[in-house]
Amino acid sequence: MKRSLWLLLLLALAIVGSMFIGFWQLSEPREAVSAQSAGNVTTLAAAPGWVDVQGGTRRLSAKGDGVVSEIAAVSDEPVAAGAVLMRLDEQALRLDEQVIALERKRGQQAVQALSRQLALAEDEALRLRRLVAIQAEAGDVLRQAEAQVQSFKASLQAAQLADDGSRLQQQRLALQLKQRVILAPRRGRVLRAEVHRGESVSVGAPVIWFAPDAPLIVRAEVDERLIAHLKIGMNATVEAEAGDGRIYPAKLLSIARAVGPVRALPEVRAAAKDDRVVECILSLGEVPLLIGQRVIVRMGSAP
Repeated sequence: MKRSLWLLLLLALAIVGSMFIGFWQLSEPREAVSAQSAGNVTTLAAAPGWVDVQGGTRRLSAKGDGVVSEIAAVSDEPVAAGAVLMRLDEQALRLDEQVIALERKRGQQAVQALSRQLALAEDEALRLRRLVAIQAEAGDVLRQAEAQVQSFKASLQAAQLADDGSRLQQQRLALQLKQRVILAPRRGRVLRAEVHRGESVSVGAPVIWFAPDAPLIVRAEVDERLIAHLKIGMNATVEAEAGDGRIYPAKLLSIARAVGPVRALPEVRAAAKDDRVVECILSLGEVPLLIGQRVIVRMGSAP
């Protein structure tokens, strides 16, 4: 009797244990499951790499010298294409803009006035020419009128050149004002701001690290001796160098059509001067990795 009770008790414990294990497997995160299945890829080639985005990130540089008056904040929220990422102080240029606008307005008024005077002088010269033709007016009076016409023409030409100069100054100033602002080249995110409000910057200085709103990829540099093992579409795994050991699935998207020296991550491994690599791009999907993070890529065929 006691033996039967013990058997029933052990059977009940086995059933409860099976139910608990099943529930635990159902509640296991999808990410871990994917990582476990990704780890089964047979490795044919391994290489260092780093996380990037499709299209690549951009280091935006200052287009002029000045003091930063506005800088975009680093945020997880994307910014729209054309949004202001940085602005340099525009106070002095705005004053120059007003001065040039007044000069051009004065020049345009001078052109209009001289045009009216020239028209009147030409009419007077035409009237005197008719009178001289019938000997009703002296020729000296006509010559004086024609000289006045030439004088007005010269003055009008000078005024028009001055107005053209003011217009070119306005265009140059508009270009300078445009260069005081850095706009988002497309929808994306500010990864890092290299300067702060109130700092002075010079032309060419990097100010914004910008990433387009695009899927994550991995760029890997594969030794040229392993090129024969690479095939577009082959499975791969990605593991962060300084991570918790989690492995993420990836797929080989493209292989560069040129072989070159190790250049992207020379600190990852010691490379001889004659080491040659080919850049490979892999799709990564939604994973908790950061842009610029260094990873180890293992490529191979699916099991």
